[in-house]
Amino acid sequence: MSERQDAVITLYSVIKNDDLILEAFKKAFADFTIDVLYADHAMKLILQDNSEIELHIIDDEKEMRGQTDGMMNFFAQAPLNNEELMASVMQQIQLFNHITGVNFQLDAQEARTNAIMECLFAAARSTSSIVLYPSMSLFTPDAKLLLSIEGASDLETWRPIAHQSILDEERVYDAEDKQNFIDVTDEIKKRGYPAIASMLPIQLSLDTVELPSVETIAKRLLCIFATSVMAECELMEDGSYAFGVQEFSRLKDQFAFVDALSEREKAFVMEAAEEQEAIQFSWRYECAAVLLWALGLYGLDATYESVCNVSEMSKIIRSYSSLDELCKAAKLRSKREILNMHTRALYYDWTCVEARIKHIELENLESGVVQEHHYALNWLCNANHTRNWDQISCNT
Repeated sequence: MSERQDAVITLYSVIKNDDLILEAFKKAFADFTIDVLYADHAMKLILQDNSEIELHIIDDEKEMRGQTDGMMNFFAQAPLNNEELMASVMQQIQLFNHITGVNFQLDAQEARTNAIMECLFAAARSTSSIVLYPSMSLFTPDAKLLLSIEGASDLETWRPIAHQSILDEERVYDAEDKQNFIDVTDEIKKRGYPAIASMLPIQLSLDTVELPSVETIAKRLLCIFATSVMAECELMEDGSYAFGVQEFSRLKDQFAFVDALSEREKAFVMEAAEEQEAIQFSWRYECAAVLLWALGLYGLDATYESVCNVSEMSKIIRSYSSLDELCKAAKLRSKREILNMHTRALYYDWTCVEARIKHIELENLESGVVQEHHYALNWLCNANHTRNWDQISCNT
């Protein structure tokens, strides 16, 4: 038997969930597999020659963001003369929401290698995935060279793709959706910032927006606000974890919201945080501002020129004696108004990402505010098909 060497191929996908990826690989390799073992976000295929193919899937929003940002920065250096193609590749990378690492072994048997690669590309076609080789070359699902780091490509044009599970949402854009896109991108251009030329496939339509109840929004608002207050108490001069707990407890006793805390929020409350984590939680004031606006209790600055007025928000929230009183005072904004704000945040977030990649300075635009607004609005509209606050993603 010839000596085998480890190999790694990576698939990048825009797909609804990792179960679809695992099922695609199971089906693609069915004729060569004697056993399949599953784990969390992972799978192992035992082949007939007793070798193994291991899959590990990443779908965490924060990790995905870091991976795709790094990928865009890397491939932006490729000396590709086709600017339109490069822009489309960058847009494709921005859309990715799943990364699948495929580990297997190769030997001198060409037939075996070819069979494995054929199965791998069959899975790529089934999941509409882009394939990355170790040579840092990107291939389309039908094995055409999309872009190499040397600037080579088999294509003149490319239109970003997504799996049918994303497209099956059957978004029907009405005239107002389309006009909102035009208005937002025109405004971005007038401010001198980079703007996308066409509608993103992840832009929501009115029929896909699913708003939570007023009570659910109010509890989420209070969870965010209370943990942000706690973070601020830890970060301020002469502040402390004990002071943060004291302020958190006051809000908890007043509003009774702890049953709605996310797992990450529970962990943050339980013990003193590292400075960086506390900073991240303090930024969530911006998410609280969005939810307070959605409840009709606060005016939101959608220019993203400055951070929210925490003092004003605090006065509004603390003016109510209980969760029930806050909910009764709320006047939930319409789906259309919230959708239009979501569209706005989506395209401003695209601008921020594009500027970061191309090292463009965005004067009078707080990118951190944009990202937090996008996060909160994704949760509000159920853009990620989950109400788990810790699992919201902000793909652009």
